[in-house]
Amino acid sequence: MKRIVIVFFLFVSFYSIAQNYEWRPIIPGLACMDSSYNTCNIGLFVPDTVHHTLWMLGRFDGGGGIASPIAVGFDGNNWLPFPGVYGSNRYSNTFCAIMYNGKLIIGKTDGVEQFDFSNGNWNSIGTASAPILCLGIYNGDLIAGGGFWEIDGVLANSIARWDGTQWYALGDGIDGSSHIIKDLEIYNGKLYAGGAFDYADSIDAWNIAEWNGSNWNNLCSSGGSYGTDRLDGNHFAAEILDMEVFNNNLYITGQFEKVCNIDCYLAYWDDTTWHGTSYPYFQGKSISANEDTLIVESYGGTTFPNHHFYWNGIQAMAVDSGFEAGGSNDLEVFQNIFYSGGGFDHSGNTPIFRIARLMDIGNGVNEIGNAIGIKIYPNPASEQLIIDNGQLTMSEIEIADVLGRELITIKPADTITTIDIAALSKGVYLLRVESKNGNIQIAKFIKE
Repeated sequence: MKRIVIVFFLFVSFYSIAQNYEWRPIIPGLACMDSSYNTCNIGLFVPDTVHHTLWMLGRFDGGGGIASPIAVGFDGNNWLPFPGVYGSNRYSNTFCAIMYNGKLIIGKTDGVEQFDFSNGNWNSIGTASAPILCLGIYNGDLIAGGGFWEIDGVLANSIARWDGTQWYALGDGIDGSSHIIKDLEIYNGKLYAGGAFDYADSIDAWNIAEWNGSNWNNLCSSGGSYGTDRLDGNHFAAEILDMEVFNNNLYITGQFEKVCNIDCYLAYWDDTTWHGTSYPYFQGKSISANEDTLIVESYGGTTFPNHHFYWNGIQAMAVDSGFEAGGSNDLEVFQNIFYSGGGFDHSGNTPIFRIARLMDIGNGVNEIGNAIGIKIYPNPASEQLIIDNGQLTMSEIEIADVLGRELITIKPADTITTIDIAALSKGVYLLRVESKNGNIQIAKFIKE
């Protein structure tokens, strides 16, 4: 199996692989409640392996012609309605979400709620003194992290576990000037908490700590540093925003410049030692990995503004062009494919409205000009558009506007066809061509 992220991977080979991947829209796309589209966005993704669905939470009316406000699903091919009422007030107070025992669990401003897919009902499973910012699963229990000091009457500093009936503290928890946990990750049988804090169980642990089931530990052996730090020594200004396990290592990203006295902006822990890089200068806000690839989303104003980039263990490389306008809010893997959601409307010159998935354009999904044997003409066109798919029989053609709204769908069952586009307004449109062998190609054309 190929590995895009390998510590000593040759740059030339890595470059050739990276160039095959580009962000692509989903057609038909998201439907928005705001006619000006200013507030339309995706805030969170929730992969659901029980129902084989990627749930999306945000401000929208639904997707692909399916009416499903605030919450909607996508199974990789089709849009699906959320089997209940999410509600704008609940979404406004939602910080995180996870699937646990077949139910949707959300962390809110004032606690934790669960949604039961069998009956469509919501119920509270814990009221907290401050927001729940992250959720995880460890040894079969639900883990909640944030900045709270109490949950359902149980004293618990910023982190607690729920066994399905009762909440429990994890030792003395997290403490410090901020005492906020922003992410949870499981690695080699241990629970890792990352965020902005100074202590774990009264042990010096700057922004990252390890729970082994009974005790908290820091990850620095010596040298006067106890976690992530800034170059000026102000570890109070550093924080970890996201963590991900990849290639049997725990990767961290966030606002820091050192970890355990190692200068770095991206780092990983191999269960014994920290490794990191200090070039190029970038700081990430989220990180995700599938079976073969690690991708980090950077902050705007750094080396890769509003970008996602591959990391090959030696240097970073931007994925496609940066997202325009509102940027990305969440990065997630579903069915081994990366999805990004937010308030963007373009990636470079490609119109992509609010949701994108990273596709291998050299393996089944292509854009006209890179495709094999397909032609569209004339382009620009005013009355008719001709699609010639060479030797491949087409099964379906869809035309959508730059917001992903499906406008024309035909099923030609032929290798060449003509589409009447006279009724379309002037502008840029997206064309999706699916062949009977499953090959999908996406193109842009201009209507004059």
